[in-house]
Amino acid sequence: MANSIPTIDERLEELRRQFESGDREALLEAIGIVLNAGPVAPSWVATGFNAAYVVGYQGANAKTLDEAFDIQRPEGWRQATARRRALRGVIWQRVERMRNEPSLVGHGAKRPRTAIDEKLFASVADELNRDFPDLALSGATVRETYYPIVNAVNLRARITDVLTETPQLSDEAIAKKLTAQSRRGRTRNVATPVDPQLVRTVREELVRIGALPQGSRGRP
Repeated sequence: MANSIPTIDERLEELRRQFESGDREALLEAIGIVLNAGPVAPSWVATGFNAAYVVGYQGANAKTLDEAFDIQRPEGWRQATARRRALRGVIWQRVERMRNEPSLVGHGAKRPRTAIDEKLFASVADELNRDFPDLALSGATVRETYYPIVNAVNLRARITDVLTETPQLSDEAIAKKLTAQSRRGRTRNVATPVDPQLVRTVREELVRIGALPQGSRGRP
């Protein structure tokens, strides 16, 4: 569902599609998710890692890890911006891991998921501060970082739904439709207004992975 909080499995599936469409950095993010969030590595992650690291780097077919994994810094890359982006990813992964860990309730019974609340955010902050002492994170910082990520993923999911259902609509028409739904309270966790450029980006990604036909541009 577009309004649900994204799961680790959903993010890994999205990364798989990106990796198969040529985004080699998606593999490294997936490895990070497996290490931070605790799921069993999907077969494509293990295969991609072995091809790059074991065959490419350890097997001396590549001189550097950059060459082995086929990644490089994009033009305009900034260290401070990249650090903030990486921290957002780690926070999201840790929250998702903790909220999916069963917790004990009365008489040893297990609750299927941990509630997303201030206690959870504080636990994530404590764990990250142990791993990265220089961060000095608070539970409030974790919360303020987590929810915008959820909102952004939910928005992209909703755009994907509308594009799949009505690919003939223009990017501008879809943006107006989602903006109107959000203002009427029909689409939770979606910021307004919706940018047509984001709709265009999602459309291009869907075309690239074959979820929409080539030449899908929508009506002007």
